[in-house]
Amino acid sequence: MSVPVAQLVSVVVLVALVGAQNECMPPKPGEKHAHPSECCKLDTVIPESVKVNGPKCMEKFPHPPKPPGPPPSGAMPTPDPAMKLHHACVGECVFSESGLLTADKRLDRAAVTRVFTNSDKDLGPVVTAAITKCLGSYQNDVDQSLECKSGAEEFKKCLTREVFLNCPSSVWISSSECSSLKTKITNCPQFPVKIGGPGPGPR
Repeated sequence: MSVPVAQLVSVVVLVALVGAQNECMPPKPGEKHAHPSECCKLDTVIPESVKVNGPKCMEKFPHPPKPPGPPPSGAMPTPDPAMKLHHACVGECVFSESGLLTADKRLDRAAVTRVFTNSDKDLGPVVTAAITKCLGSYQNDVDQSLECKSGAEEFKKCLTREVFLNCPSSVWISSSECSSLKTKITNCPQFPVKIGGPGPGPR
């Protein structure tokens, strides 16, 4: 019995979607995976003058409690609204404390460009290109329904992603794990590029 072409196409599309979902899943506890900072020298991307305000803002906007129960297996985790708000408000607070927001809580483009421009001979040009790109695109990712909608967190996520994906070969660690991580981040736009030491899976 022949199978209609439309049905075959539907099955192929479904299989591709499931494959993409699995690829974009965060690593399971205990699963070996590379951390972005182990593959590219990302620690200098966020200036110290900005990082120093993190603890104060984390205190102001404490981590929300984890939702009860285990996450559903085999499905892409949906962002927890409380966690999404937490990240947006911590990011906004950090940028505000760092003098990177205007009076009406928008990104001060001149200040952001000045503070984030990197003097590192390897990463500097990549960071400059990422700043330009992300200042032009971060607003598309801002959830306007949130209380904190300056776009600070969205800009930071864009910046670290762009720098990671365009990491210069001189500071890139060539390994199968780093190559796999780069492929995953390329194919999964929402997969976060975390800065700092290795830790639990992506937030």
